[in-house]
Amino acid sequence: MSYKKLCILQVTPSEPTLEHVELFSNNKFSDFHFVTHDQQHSSALEFCPNTTWTDTRNVLANKVPKIYEYYGFIDYDYILRPLGDKNALEQIIYDLQKFNPAVLTYYPGNGMTTPFANNLSYRDSKEYSVLPFSHCGLKIIHH
Repeated sequence: MSYKKLCILQVTPSEPTLEHVELFSNNKFSDFHFVTHDQQHSSALEFCPNTTWTDTRNVLANKVPKIYEYYGFIDYDYILRPLGDKNALEQIIYDLQKFNPAVLTYYPGNGMTTPFANNLSYRDSKEYSVLPFSHCGLKIIHH
């Protein structure tokens, strides 16, 4: 069976994050799916009122086709900031190929509670994230 590389899944109050939709939707590497919890949306896989993040994550995991090598759960307010010259999708694909089949997260920088988040010189001294397993803003798992 031939797998597409990545499926990005988002839980959002009423509509998906435009940047995430544009970056991950329907291209040769990835697709994007989402559910909402506060308001219905015509493109959502499901409207999930009165649910927890875990409930909606499981709805997403159950409803998407099983044709992907990796599944990534991303928060709607998560900002992707690649460190090098690649865009966020290119960097994620590169990292997944290098560390296959590791569970990876994308280094978020600002807003993360850790001494490394604001220490840019330390962060930039490393080729890869110093926090690869610690953040739930984007969690990518192997199929």
